[in-house]
Amino acid sequence: MKRKWSMPVVIYSLFIIVCVICAGTKFYSNYEYDKQQSVMAMKNEEIEKKELTNMNRLVNNDDCRMYELINKSNKLEKSYIPGDLVYPSVNTVIKGKDNRNLLRRNAAEVLEEMFAAAKKDGVILYLHSGFRSYDTQNLIYASAKKQSGESDEYIAKPGESEHQTGLAADLSSKEVNFKLDDSFEKSKAYKWLGNNAYKYGFILRYPKNKESITGYKYESWHYRFIGKDIAKYLHKNNLTMEEFYKKID
Repeated sequence: MKRKWSMPVVIYSLFIIVCVICAGTKFYSNYEYDKQQSVMAMKNEEIEKKELTNMNRLVNNDDCRMYELINKSNKLEKSYIPGDLVYPSVNTVIKGKDNRNLLRRNAAEVLEEMFAAAKKDGVILYLHSGFRSYDTQNLIYASAKKQSGESDEYIAKPGESEHQTGLAADLSSKEVNFKLDDSFEKSKAYKWLGNNAYKYGFILRYPKNKESITGYKYESWHYRFIGKDIAKYLHKNNLTMEEFYKKID
């Protein structure tokens, strides 16, 4: 005798079949997604390994001292003055052929490109201070200590200043009356630099919330030329030079 299936049983059975198919499809989709994520992670790891290898090569063959890490633990010799200092053709706060308008040739050329690109976007940048010799930094440090007693988190001792490399640039704009203080953070110039400086090889050297790593208070105006490859890597990974050097050590 043929067994007759009641309508509720048929519906329930179909429901179970549909649930099993959906669960299987979801499991397969999750498996494929996890597989793709795993492959992507491996590819990204390989890419980063290659990037770090290339950058490590740059740093370890740095005869021109372009990638040098300068801080409280890594000092420049008193006699060091770069041999390729030039005056970039850019707006400057200090007018004329003042030594503080000097930068190393490669940094100066790229600074000109960056200023021109900013101008196209309606942002007018100014170079406030570039190169400072050991002796100049010594005078600035002594004066700051005497006048306001500023701590070493705010001003570098002679030999510990990136400005002596000729690769550091304090930047400002008219909208903040060319001041070097926290007001620059609210300017259009600062926003533009945050979105674009790394494309030209410049990084914000002393970023916010990294004071314990860099040894200096946040400076929204202080940029360091480090070359496009390393600058892009630091920007992408939100790293300071100190953190980068630990990675490639």
